[in-house]
Amino acid sequence: MDVGASWRRPFVFHIPVRAPGMWSAHPIVEALRRTLTFLSEDTYDFHFSKLTNPIPMQQYLKFEDGHVPAPGVDEVILFSGGLDSLGGAVKEAVREQRRLALVSHRSTPKIFSRQKELVKRLQDVCKTCPPIHVPVWVHKRGLSAREYTQRTRSFLYAVLAFAVAHVFQLQRIRFYENGVVSLNLPISEQAIGARATRTTHPQTLAGFAELFSNLIGADFSVENPFLWNTKAQVVNLIGEAGCGDLISQSVSCMHTHEQTAEHPHCGRCSQCVWRRFATLASAYAEDDCSSLYGVDLLTGMRLEEKDRTLVESFIRVATDLGRMNELQLVQTYGEISRVLRHLAPLSSNQVAENLVGLFSEHASEVCRVMDKAIAEHASEIREGRLPASCAIVLAVAERYRTANSPEITSSKPKLRRSAVNLKPRRKQPEKSIQEIRARIRQMKGENMSAQMMCKSLGNAPRPPAAAWAHLSWPEAWKSVHQNSVKVWLSRNSKIVK
Repeated sequence: MDVGASWRRPFVFHIPVRAPGMWSAHPIVEALRRTLTFLSEDTYDFHFSKLTNPIPMQQYLKFEDGHVPAPGVDEVILFSGGLDSLGGAVKEAVREQRRLALVSHRSTPKIFSRQKELVKRLQDVCKTCPPIHVPVWVHKRGLSAREYTQRTRSFLYAVLAFAVAHVFQLQRIRFYENGVVSLNLPISEQAIGARATRTTHPQTLAGFAELFSNLIGADFSVENPFLWNTKAQVVNLIGEAGCGDLISQSVSCMHTHEQTAEHPHCGRCSQCVWRRFATLASAYAEDDCSSLYGVDLLTGMRLEEKDRTLVESFIRVATDLGRMNELQLVQTYGEISRVLRHLAPLSSNQVAENLVGLFSEHASEVCRVMDKAIAEHASEIREGRLPASCAIVLAVAERYRTANSPEITSSKPKLRRSAVNLKPRRKQPEKSIQEIRARIRQMKGENMSAQMMCKSLGNAPRPPAAAWAHLSWPEAWKSVHQNSVKVWLSRNSKIVK
């Protein structure tokens, strides 16, 4: 993954609009730039001109019955059809008996059919105040995505919901996403910076609120009521409201083109991994059958290195989080500092306390799932019948899966490499090391400490000649080789001019 200079792209937009004077106003342009830059780590410039022959306004929004409903909607929420948005709809419509406008992005026919089915089921449950569905069809004609991360997708969703809220004369929209995802901690080496979703990060939502407030000349808020909930807690909320049967109808997978009726979830992407851990940690695991996943979370074979790295990192990060106190959490994850000033009226101490509680609960849920799985598959582990690339085996600390651990390499006679070595030491391609150097220089420019660099690098390639090449970067940092790691990072973080 290239997270160097080419990851940050400059964009210049020339956009015809109905009111170029309003859009060109400094507060609006600056709010656009700041929010989108944080959301995607790109740079933006905007130029607005007068739109000729504009399309009639109502052709953009298609309400269910073909016309704008009468006022009476209590809340506008984003509805993707995933677990978190389903949890938000259940909380508001089923538990609190509020009438909702559910705004959906119609990305593909597969997703739209799932969204429609979920809305229909919700309408059947909420007969006195059935939710209104507002699907919006937005896509590229004749083009395939060149960059699948879609870093600014929540800007599209927020704008759609803002337009609907304006129709209903409401001053607020709500995203529903669990706090661990929303707060943007990197769960793996593949999810660094903007690649770890910032769609509902408090700073992002504050930026949306600032932009929308400037556009209408009045206060407008953008909220995430699930900020202090884990995904497993969201699943429990759905089940406790009597809607457990809807869990299997929701879809979280990012690989929409791979979805089938039998396997609506690939089981490999970060969304699938997160979802499956959450349902297994909840009291409603039976409502999310393992057969819905192309690859079983715990025992499935993961053929691609990126898939193995993702699930291994997810488990390792959760394990580390479970051992951290408040100070260690903030020191290890500097990203948390971005949250503090965007959660008024909470004080910094209250935010920190909530953060520790949130991530401790997340760690407990993941570790509980893994401990149970290891116990249930003990015989298969002992007999070597599980795939070497499955999550249960990958959850075992690397020092136990290689014959290169310090206590073995320092003993005599020297042992041959064990048959249980899943990651044999091999020479890393020079290109991989060059990419690591580029990442280190980038992190150095962001004033990251050596320890934080190692944390971010995780299982990325190590210099093959180093005595600690058999260890992951975090393990090398904690080992007797720490000084050697420091020297290597220092030498290779220098920017050549």
